[in-house]
Amino acid sequence: MTNFNITHRGNGKWYDKAVLTQAYQRFEESRITRDFQAPERFVNEEQVDAISTTIDFERRDRESNALFYGGEFIHNRVRSNGYIQDIDTDVFSANATRYPDGSSWRSLAAYASYQWKVSSQMIVNTGLRYNHIWIDADFTANNAFFNFPFEEATVNTGALTGGIGATYVTNSKWELRSNFSTAFRAPNIDDLGKLFDPSPGTVIVPNPDLESEYSYNSEIGIKKTWNDKLTLDASVYYTYLKDALVAQNDELNGQSIIEYQGEQSQVQSIQNGEKANIYGLELGLNYKFNDQFSIIGHYNVTKGEQTEVDGNKIPVRHVAPAFGDLHLNYQKESLRLGLFAQFNGQFDFEDLDPSQQSRPYLYALDSNGNPYAPSWYTLNIRSRYSLNDALSLNVSLENMTDQRYRTYSSGVSAAGRNLILGARYQF
Repeated sequence: MTNFNITHRGNGKWYDKAVLTQAYQRFEESRITRDFQAPERFVNEEQVDAISTTIDFERRDRESNALFYGGEFIHNRVRSNGYIQDIDTDVFSANATRYPDGSSWRSLAAYASYQWKVSSQMIVNTGLRYNHIWIDADFTANNAFFNFPFEEATVNTGALTGGIGATYVTNSKWELRSNFSTAFRAPNIDDLGKLFDPSPGTVIVPNPDLESEYSYNSEIGIKKTWNDKLTLDASVYYTYLKDALVAQNDELNGQSIIEYQGEQSQVQSIQNGEKANIYGLELGLNYKFNDQFSIIGHYNVTKGEQTEVDGNKIPVRHVAPAFGDLHLNYQKESLRLGLFAQFNGQFDFEDLDPSQQSRPYLYALDSNGNPYAPSWYTLNIRSRYSLNDALSLNVSLENMTDQRYRTYSSGVSAAGRNLILGARYQF
């Protein structure tokens, strides 16, 4: 990775500060798959060259108002290679690539945002951004293996998005805030050109007919502080998602089951869902008993429902169960102690979206043998003692009750009881 930037400061008419940044980065990644005791190794190798140029301007006035504006250009070139190696004979043979080799993704954007201090109690933030996306992908090489009904995919689309938000603080220490914004995401090469198996018995195939997804977001929040001791914070938010990009069952040349890397697999592709509604609530608590003791807590709950083209309603993927934490802190002179709990709610089988319902290896199984995400909690303690200005000792005991749990959709069980000892010396 290389990064080069030039900064100019002054008191000009159009900007006080300007930054020009030029960057280049090369990413490389490989995947090797082999069934137990099988002689064939399926190898996929990817390389992405990313070049970006950005220019940002900043202009402030005496009223603490600030204008930010600029532009950005990004170019990604994707190289993808696939082959099969027989580990007994060391013979190599060609195989399909994970992405269309030689494909490119380009983005050109311009933006402007303004921070306006209306009064000593109210601040307004506004912003606009235009983004244009180009994609060129060639599937000719992979057609030799899967005979896709298309040879290329192109994207040439753009959208103007924006947002406005305001924060108002009263003399009685009430804080009111609200935000509204729009967003868009054009399909990238991963969305429309990927060929891979996300789980055993499933294969994602390319879909060149994808369209951009759009979201409309709103949030209202309120915070109140009493006597500099108790602070309560609450926010509600809502997102309307249109044409969401989701993985759904599909067919390739009229077949719903094809062979991929030696296994019969259900065909899926990334498709545009009809619409989705996502909403939630965030709560916060901060209470200071005295100079030594304080308590801090957070609670979050999110719900989501997606409407399919046929009218069926299903849960939205990646919407997590309710979660939160509660901390009891003690601080006096050189000692800091923290006792805290982290917790996560339960998702029954019916709460999982269809793509997760078909992945029992990620979850526990209920009494009917169906996957579900059980609720869990952990109790933890952390401490730090400073012997002097330079040396401090740290002791942490995580998951004290040795709970067995998995964070939602991770597929990996978390650590059990875990003791951490540490020392820090600052020269």
